[in-house]
Amino acid sequence: MKVAFFLTDLTKKGGVERATINLLNGLFTEVDLSLICLWGDKSTAAFPLASEVHVHSLYIKNYRKEYLSIVIGLDKHIREQGIDILVTVETMALIFTLPRVFIPGRRHVKNVVWEHFNFLNDNGSRLRRFMRRVASYVCDMIITLTERDRDLWIRELNVRKDKIDYIYNVCLYQNNVNIDYDSKSKIAIAIGRYSPVKGFDRLINAWVLYERVFGINRGWELQIVGYGDEKIKLAEIIKESGSETIYLVDGLNSSIEEKYQKAAFVCMTSHFEGLPMTLIEAQCFGLPSIAFDIFSGPSEIINADSGILVKDNDINTYAASMNLLMKDDDLRVEMSMNAFLQSKRFNKIDICKLWAEKLKKLSVGKKEI
Repeated sequence: MKVAFFLTDLTKKGGVERATINLLNGLFTEVDLSLICLWGDKSTAAFPLASEVHVHSLYIKNYRKEYLSIVIGLDKHIREQGIDILVTVETMALIFTLPRVFIPGRRHVKNVVWEHFNFLNDNGSRLRRFMRRVASYVCDMIITLTERDRDLWIRELNVRKDKIDYIYNVCLYQNNVNIDYDSKSKIAIAIGRYSPVKGFDRLINAWVLYERVFGINRGWELQIVGYGDEKIKLAEIIKESGSETIYLVDGLNSSIEEKYQKAAFVCMTSHFEGLPMTLIEAQCFGLPSIAFDIFSGPSEIINADSGILVKDNDINTYAASMNLLMKDDDLRVEMSMNAFLQSKRFNKIDICKLWAEKLKKLSVGKKEI
């Protein structure tokens, strides 16, 4: 059985790319595995890929102008390599991988879509909504990141229960971390792209509210680690707030592992998430977390034993929750231990075996069309 994953851009340093590479770096031990991408290769990949994972790049960056070349190139590679199962990362990318299904005379390849967006978040794209409906009819299997999303696909798109399931993301650091939680740390961190969906503006507002209500004489600071187009805007918000304890840290040239190791707890204020890698990784480092209880993601990772879930957009409670963790060292240490124990759910070996099991079931009964 030959399995190929399709990822559009291997050079992007985002959560989707990180989650995909984390999985591939373990899954190659279970199946004959390769990765097809439109842009990038191992030398330019945003995250290191295992040598056992073969990468085939079409080296196409202008998706619109070279759309036909993409479809033809994908079809050629799939036929030449005898791919049995094609896993498309994200539903939107099906616009590249599904056209070959309708080409007469092709050996049937099982099509799987791995959706990383939660069902309620389409980023305002009608095409994303349309492609989800197409996937519900055409794809042989659909994998979501959370149970809530799986249930919505079933209810809203009438997807058969036997062709959809959810699988958690793999934590990159699961097997490498020696937990030594620093209870004396006074650094709160947030990690992610500087984009509106991450809600860093409301994190800044919550931190400023904390300073005004509870005082700033404890020596705490907030580091927002990331990159993206909103950096200038966020810098202006911080400047206007008057806070001197909030810092924007370059996420492209910083050691994320070191940031986790030196932090006291993690903050997340996203409006939408699939299954946030930041919270998963935080648990692998034994870090407590605070997050808004948005529809999908945080509630499947943290609970009252390992962090604090706050009603969405309740800035007052979020500020009070930060203060609670800051003033109670014992509470943070207890949450740290529980977070690390809960991180075992994201164990690479178990998750890769689950993926392999589902893919192997699909490989039975291949046919010509």
